[in-house]
Amino acid sequence: MITGLEKIWKFEVRFDLSNKKYIAILGYLGNDRKINIPKSIYVNYEEINVTTIEDNAFADCTDLTSITIPSGVTTIGDDAFARCYNLTSITIPASVTTIGGYVFSDCKNLTSVTIPSGVTAIGAGAFSGCQSLTSITIPFGVSTIGEEAFYHCSLSSIIIPSSVVAIGDCAFADCVELTSVTIPASVTLFGKYVFLNCNHLTEVYISSGITTIGDGAFSGCSSLASITIPASVTTIGDDAFARCDNLASITIPASVTTIGGYVFTNCKNLTSVTIPSGVTAIEDGAFSHCQSLTSITLPSGLTSIGDCAFANCFELTSITIPSGVTTIGQDAFECCYNLTSIILPSGVTAIGDGAFSGCESLTSITLPSGLTSIGNRAFTDCFELTSITIPASVTSVGSSAFCEGSYNVYYDNTGIPSTWKDDWKDEFQGKFYIKSDTMPISTPNESNIDGYWHYVNGKPEVLI
Repeated sequence: MITGLEKIWKFEVRFDLSNKKYIAILGYLGNDRKINIPKSIYVNYEEINVTTIEDNAFADCTDLTSITIPSGVTTIGDDAFARCYNLTSITIPASVTTIGGYVFSDCKNLTSVTIPSGVTAIGAGAFSGCQSLTSITIPFGVSTIGEEAFYHCSLSSIIIPSSVVAIGDCAFADCVELTSVTIPASVTLFGKYVFLNCNHLTEVYISSGITTIGDGAFSGCSSLASITIPASVTTIGDDAFARCDNLASITIPASVTTIGGYVFTNCKNLTSVTIPSGVTAIEDGAFSHCQSLTSITLPSGLTSIGDCAFANCFELTSITIPSGVTTIGQDAFECCYNLTSIILPSGVTAIGDGAFSGCESLTSITLPSGLTSIGNRAFTDCFELTSITIPASVTSVGSSAFCEGSYNVYYDNTGIPSTWKDDWKDEFQGKFYIKSDTMPISTPNESNIDGYWHYVNGKPEVLI
């Protein structure tokens, strides 16, 4: 018979669905550093089994170093042992089937835990912030790993059993010691930022089953050198592989139709990529700061290139833009220092602000006859460019569109539309000519015009 427990334990008698009494432990009133939770407590001479550890029951018991949970306990509530900073070990009996959210969060000295085989879900944040936790076995039978479940742990490896179907957002984020992981075919839901900043992760095996790689899923995995995406994947989210510094190659399957914004930004060692035929848009920043990217194959069905899509791709020397593209976004090719030539397809109607600014090696560019607008700073600092011919269809030219340029600009029209920005020619150091078959260069008839030109053998030539 256990007596006097009411002096050190806060508890409550409850009734289960079959009207059977059980005890829920609400808290601990003693000051021992090592404690054993009682298997049962006598209440009014009646022995009642302990089956539940309530939410927050031991939260912030900062002196607690070890705890033993008796067999018979089935449920451990949310935050039950949260912020027990000195807790180094805990025994969870096989009877436990439910482990709540953030149950061991910020137990900074907890080194190992065995999860019982009856547990089917690891709650959100269950082990988040367990900085000393180096290993854990997830039993077969667990179907869900909640968001932030192992956030900022020191796990060096993890085996995800084939019973798992869902992995929540940030589940293993900031596990900086994690080196390899296999995602089984059973997983169909793969959340956002799952392996964010796992900077020692070198090997990832994704089995077929996943259809979406969530936003930021492998962002900041700076040691990841290669990855194969299975044919089941149709969507790769924003920032999915951002800042994977050592990623040199990646195979994107034909099944992929959507590639998110900034998906490979700052992949400094990525040298080449082939975009599958089903992709219709290169989103904003998708390949920005891929400093080693020398070649990329764009699909024929592509219709748009987003803002900063290839900005700061210093080694990119050439690119073929498919005929279906109609829009070149803001700063799309900014500071592509080694880009030497580019042909814009006939469907392009707009060139965004700064689209080709800083393309210092660009020697030629062909603008299509259907182009209607050229954005602010579009061709700033294109020092090697010798000439540009602007089609008559262009009705809008932005501020400082040709800033620092010393090349000739030929406009295939007899005058400048009033819709061009007043300062379109600011800091332009070259000469601007409008079309005429008869007017001599010495008598331009409007401001900002340096003379006239006409076609000779299909090329613009200044009239003298």
